[in-house]
Amino acid sequence: MTVNVTPGGSGNVKIGGTTYLSPVTVADNSLQWFEAIPADGYEFIRWGIVDSTGNYSSSTNPTQYQITCDTTVTATLQEVVNEPPVADAGDDQNVVEGATVALDGSGSSDPDGDIATYQWTQTGGTNVALSSPTAVSPTFTAPTVNAGGAALTFELTVMDSTGLDDSDTCTVNILDTEGPPVADAGDDQNVVEGATVTLDGSGSSDPDGDIATYQWTQTGGTNVALSSPTAVSPTFTAPAFNAGGAALTFELTVTDSTGLDDSDTCTVTVLDTEQPPVADAGEDQEVDEGATVTLDGSDSSDPDGTIVAYQWTQTGDTTVTLSNSAAAQPTFVTPPVGAGATDVTFDLKVTDNDGLQSTDQVSITVSDNNIVGFPADVTTFKASTNEDMGVKAGTGAHITSLQAVSPDTIVGDPEGKPDNLIYGLINMKITVNTAGGTVEVTLYLPEAAPEDYTCYKYLPSNGEWIDFSAHAVFNAARDQIVLTLTDGGDGDDDGVANGVIIDPTGLGTDPGSPSVSIDGGGGGGGCFISTVEP
Repeated sequence: MTVNVTPGGSGNVKIGGTTYLSPVTVADNSLQWFEAIPADGYEFIRWGIVDSTGNYSSSTNPTQYQITCDTTVTATLQEVVNEPPVADAGDDQNVVEGATVALDGSGSSDPDGDIATYQWTQTGGTNVALSSPTAVSPTFTAPTVNAGGAALTFELTVMDSTGLDDSDTCTVNILDTEGPPVADAGDDQNVVEGATVTLDGSGSSDPDGDIATYQWTQTGGTNVALSSPTAVSPTFTAPAFNAGGAALTFELTVTDSTGLDDSDTCTVTVLDTEQPPVADAGEDQEVDEGATVTLDGSDSSDPDGTIVAYQWTQTGDTTVTLSNSAAAQPTFVTPPVGAGATDVTFDLKVTDNDGLQSTDQVSITVSDNNIVGFPADVTTFKASTNEDMGVKAGTGAHITSLQAVSPDTIVGDPEGKPDNLIYGLINMKITVNTAGGTVEVTLYLPEAAPEDYTCYKYLPSNGEWIDFSAHAVFNAARDQIVLTLTDGGDGDDDGVANGVIIDPTGLGTDPGSPSVSIDGGGGGGGCFISTVEP
C-alpha cells in the first residue's frame, strides 16, 4: 500500500541529515510503503523499510534504496550509476573477391543489458553497400580489387537507452583471386627447308583458367608469314637458305581477361644439308657448399662443322656468378645453403659455324658442409690442413674459384717466404664488376691470429713473396681480416686490369722470426697461416 504523507504524523524520513518526507505515518513501529519524490537530483522510486526490531520490508527495487528506522525514521540512499555499453565489431577477416561478407557486432555488450541501437560506418577502402547499417550483423559483397588486394575498414557504434555509446573497428582484407598467366611457346624445333612448321602455344595456362588472347611475334631470323599471329598454334613454311641453314626465333605473349600477361620464346632451326650441333652440359654433380665447381661443355660437338660459341645461363635457385658464362668450362664457388641441400641448374646453348644452335642442361646439387660458427652469408670451406675457414666478397666482387693448397707444393724456398704457415695456402680468383676496380674480401678465421702475424702474398708468376700488410686490416678480435684488392694492381698476380683478380695471399710471420703457436687454426680467401713450434 502507499502511505500518505501528512503533516503532524510521528517520525521523520531523512537522507544525509536532510528531511525529505516529514512527517510520515508509522504504525506499530513499522513503516510500510510510500511513494518517493525527487530530491537533490536523485530519482527515488520506492523504498524498503527496516524497523527498530530488525524486520525488513523489501521494495520493488530493494537494491537501489534502503531505509533503516530508529526512533526517527532515517533513509540511507545508494546511487545507481548507469554503465556505458562495450562495442565489439568482430574479428578482422580475409575474403576473396565476390564473397558474401558478414560483419558481426553480436559480441557487443552492456553491463545494464540495454543496447538500444547499432550503427555501422565504412571508414576506408572501396565503398560497398551494407545490407543494413543498423543491423547487428549486416552483409555486403566483396568488390573486385587490383593485384595485391585491398583493405576495407568499418566502425561499429553501439548506444544504450540513456544515450551512452562506444565504438570499435574491424578490417576486411579482400584478396585478389587473379594470378598472371604462364606462357609456353613450345619446344625448340629442327626442320628442313620447305617444311610446314607449327608453333605450339597450347601448353600455356592461367591459374584462373582464363587466357583471353595469344600473340606471336617473330624476333629473329629471316621473316616468315604466320597463318595467324593470334592463333594458339599458327603455321608457316620454312624458308630456303644458303648452306648452313638458319635459326628463326618467336615470342608468344598470352594475356588473361584482367590484362595480366606473360611471354615465352622458342627457336626453329631450319636445316638444309647442314646438321645442328649437339650441346653437352656435362654430368650432374653433387658437391658441398664452399666447393669450386667447373661446368664442362667441352664434349659438345658439331657433326659437320665447329662450335663457335658457348653460352651458360643459370635457370633457377640461389644465384651464383660464373667466371665466364661464354667459356666452355666456367667455374663458380657454391654458395652457403644451410641445413639440407639445394640444386643449382644451368642451360648450355652452343652455336656452330653455320649459326645453328642446340641446348642441354646440367644440375649441381649443393649440400651443407656442416661447418658452423660463421655468419650465414659467409662461404665456408676446409683448408688444406682440414681447418674450418670462411670468406665473403664485398660489393662489386664475386669469388669464382677457391682452392686450398698445401704450402709444401710450392716449389723452392725463395727469400721472403713467411714462417709459421699452419693453415696452408688458399688461392682465389675474383671477378670484378668493373675492370681495374678495387674491391674488398673478408677472411674469417676460427680463432684470433697472434699479434705478430701479418698478411703476405705469393706471386706464382715470378715465385716471389711480398709483405701485403698495407692492404690488409684485422678486426679488433683478430679473427677477421679485410683485404683490399685492385684488378691489375695491388693484390692481383697477373697485373692486368682484365676484370679478374688472381689472389694467392697468406698470413704468417717474418722469415726466421719465432712465433707463438696457436691451437687449431684457420684462414681463408687466398690466405694461409702456419706456425712452427719454437
